Amino acid sequence: MLDRSAAVALPGQRRAPGNMTISEPPLHPLGAGPEPTGPLAGTRLIVKDNIDAAGYVTTCGSRAYDPEPAAASAPAVARLVNAGARVVGKANLDEFAWGVTGENTHWGRIANPAHPGLTAGGSSGGTAAMIAAGLADIGLGTDTAGSIRIPAACCGIVGLRPRTGTTPVDGIHPLAPSFDVVGPMARDVGLLILAWEAMSGAHGAGSAGGELRAGRAPPSRPPASRRCGFPAGRRPPPPSTGARSRASTSTARPSNRSGR
Repeated sequence: MLDRSAAVALPGQRRAPGNMTISEPPLHPLGAGPEPTGPLAGTRLIVKDNIDAAGYVTTCGSRAYDPEPAAASAPAVARLVNAGARVVGKANLDEFAWGVTGENTHWGRIANPAHPGLTAGGSSGGTAAMIAAGLADIGLGTDTAGSIRIPAACCGIVGLRPRTGTTPVDGIHPLAPSFDVVGPMARDVGLLILAWEAMSGAHGAGSAGGELRAGRAPPSRPPASRRCGFPAGRRPPPPSTGARSRASTSTARPSNRSGR
């Protein structure tokens, strides 16, 4: 991969190490304002740079746009800020969110703090990397075909791709509008749930998008009650005598292990 560690920031802005951000702080600070309150009070929020955040330039990872700061935040950002989160920067991404490697010709290859030398993933790689590096607590990414899930896995954090249409995508530059979603990323499941509740309206920010609960999945049906279908004419050969014997033993006799 190309070494683009010398990639520069927009005029008047600083960048986090490892090409994880495109800009921080905003070109035109909006003032400190009152002390934040709410379930996310004091939480540091990193925003993928195809999502508008008031006072920040939205580049979409490209040099094609004029460096004018956004006048208003996307609803996803505004809801998290209203819940107490504080925006700390705009995260680097594959240009126009078109990629999964975290390589950006203009802003540099995104480093992976969890696994140096390996890809941070994309296209929300800068968001995942900032959280993995401990420079942000929660973040916003977009996902069209894995762009939240891939970098979350690469950087060892958690991310959620909501159902399409669950949260508004106003103020988010589209890649494939019928598939695009915006979702939270966080260093742990507890923070992810808080971020999702704020985004989806559980804290009075808008229409509810669904509730998340941390816990075990409900028990599945016992193997004996499951059925499997096959296309006509493609039924597999019957299992061997040994396989039938092992299956009968496993369903007839409960395990001595607790499974915990």
